[in-house]
Amino acid sequence: MIKEIFTAKHVVPQIYKAVLDEHLGPNWITWEPETCWVELDRIFNIRPSENVANKINALKVFLTTKAFYQDATAFENIVLAVNDLFVDPQTLQVCSPEEMVYALKVLQPLGLNPKEFGKEIVAYVQVACKQVGLLRFPEELKFAEPAYVAPLSEIAKTIKPVYVDPDKIDYTNIEQVQGSKLYIIQMYAAEKFARMDIKNLEQSK
Repeated sequence: MIKEIFTAKHVVPQIYKAVLDEHLGPNWITWEPETCWVELDRIFNIRPSENVANKINALKVFLTTKAFYQDATAFENIVLAVNDLFVDPQTLQVCSPEEMVYALKVLQPLGLNPKEFGKEIVAYVQVACKQVGLLRFPEELKFAEPAYVAPLSEIAKTIKPVYVDPDKIDYTNIEQVQGSKLYIIQMYAAEKFARMDIKNLEQSK
């Protein structure tokens, strides 16, 4: 199972933290990445896949710095890594709302504090949500939702996640359109967590 954990996708960062804390000791978080990989090779005869290595490095940054809360590039790279997506520190890609929601859900047990997000991250989240036409933000991204004025403020209050058949969406119904967007975001996170089932790890490499 250790081999699967360090080569499969859809493993949440806290699993790596628990395994590394147990087998390398709590100080691994201060080591250079290559030192961690050498020790994993020595103990388990494995080397993490690129996605897993990115996720472990993202975990280290999250736990040892405030960059996730203050720097848009660090925020994006950590979100991408947690989502098992390609990370390019040189290119700003702008994560989707569903990728951000999943990342924040995953990082919450590791001490995530949304109150610490600075203006740069708030602006980043607002741009990402605006790109997909979100009026009401998912609960995990509420810290960045603009302060609407009437009538938008009243409309936003009525929007809730709702499944709507894509072929039957009434695009003149703002509650239906916005509710469908929120539902899709919720389902992305739910499906990602479902893939964490142990029996699915081998299939997800």
